[in-house]
Amino acid sequence: VSYVVQPDRYAQSLDKIRAAADAAGRSMAGFTAAHLAFITIGRDWEAAKRTWVRVLSNRYAQDFEPLVKRYGVIGTPEQCSEQLERFRAAGCSYFLMSAIGDPRDERDQLETIAAEIIPRFRSR
Repeated sequence: VSYVVQPDRYAQSLDKIRAAADAAGRSMAGFTAAHLAFITIGRDWEAAKRTWVRVLSNRYAQDFEPLVKRYGVIGTPEQCSEQLERFRAAGCSYFLMSAIGDPRDERDQLETIAAEIIPRFRSR
């Protein structure tokens, strides 16, 4: 399970894991690639960005503004799905989604993930 990486780095890391397994004569059968995504769904990208930055900056006592474009899965459900699709294309089979937002909005975030994002990946 990876986190705080971009899709290109994710693909490079999987390639290194496969090469190391091959060099050691080990099978990759049973190995499943996954990614932990810090996800914030909003009415638009800017609204989701503000929430993502505020919550994570408070949680980790550092400024997350410089990290938002690199590591955040944020925006509308469609935008979040597009960002997750880049990880799927890089070799990710499973996502662990950590909904980042105000505690009072957590249920809505999780329901939106379940209703509008997960179904897009379920059949793949």
